[in-house]
Amino acid sequence: MKFHHMHLLLGTLLALTAGITVASTLDWGANVPLPMLLAFIIWPMVPMVVATAGGWFMRSSGPARVSCFLGLLATFGLLAFCYVYAFHLKPDPQGGLILIFGPIYALAALAPFGLAALILFARRRPPSLPAQSSAA
Repeated sequence: MKFHHMHLLLGTLLALTAGITVASTLDWGANVPLPMLLAFIIWPMVPMVVATAGGWFMRSSGPARVSCFLGLLATFGLLAFCYVYAFHLKPDPQGGLILIFGPIYALAALAPFGLAALILFARRRPPSLPAQSSAA
């Protein structure tokens, strides 16, 4: 399996893990409209989707893919730590705000990895064309 396929698979699994985790913690019986509940499920998945999509679009550059992959791991690790801390280690009435601000922090943590990936992608060598023989 190629690295960009593993990156896509892992990114999809991590995004779904974040979405399922948030979906399992929401109070579905509350008087909250369904689109708002779905937004709370999709919003934490955004940083992982951005890192996965970046790695997929920059798959022609190995170092850029690695930077996107490391950014994916960093964002998932940051969100996992924030959610565990806010909901299990120090539960607090304002802990639910991490559902709103956690992905913003994760996108900010992803920014240096994305910038590095863009720089590495711009510096990649274009593939060399095969030599053509002129049969004249």
